[in-house]
Amino acid sequence: MLVLLLLTVLVRPSLQVIAEEDCKPGELFHFYDNQCYYLYKDFVYWNYVKTLCSNFSFVPARVRTAEEIAHFTEECSGEISIGATDEDDEGVFKWIDTLQPISSDIVSLIANIEENSASKNCLMGRQESVIIISCSSYDTMCGLCTERNDTLTTTTAASDTSSIVKTETTPPVPTTTNAASMNGQSLIFIVAYVFCFQIQV
Repeated sequence: MLVLLLLTVLVRPSLQVIAEEDCKPGELFHFYDNQCYYLYKDFVYWNYVKTLCSNFSFVPARVRTAEEIAHFTEECSGEISIGATDEDDEGVFKWIDTLQPISSDIVSLIANIEENSASKNCLMGRQESVIIISCSSYDTMCGLCTERNDTLTTTTAASDTSSIVKTETTPPVPTTTNAASMNGQSLIFIVAYVFCFQIQV
């Protein structure tokens, strides 16, 4: 248990807060709530945002609050992209860069949750709410990106998305690999012992 705890601490990236002077200069870069954002003000498809963000070594933005959504929709004068999708697991929206489920706070902001379907898998921000949209057919929003920063990492468990859909979990299947390995080692030991005993005789 102690070893596992140590590994968890060592592997987990340290938290960091970006200073305003470290945010790249230019009218498209915005410093907000200790984070540096890139806001592309021409309207784009949601699917294009990942490519757009990668051009600056950024990622599609993980929003945290309704106030944050409202701030950037005002800056954009329209809707903004939100970097989460349920394309891989229908009904469970996850941030595309961390694959972590979105928090229950963000789930509660989804205004058209009843419209969620296989044809609508992506999220965008509108004023202080979140809307489920098609990833490839909605092109009237600004692209929002942010630098990778662990202070944005979602720590909420997947159960927070249960208001969207329940997922089934398969219990782990026990294996006999270790037992077979031990039996094999025991057999080798017995054969070696008998062989040495016969040599002594």
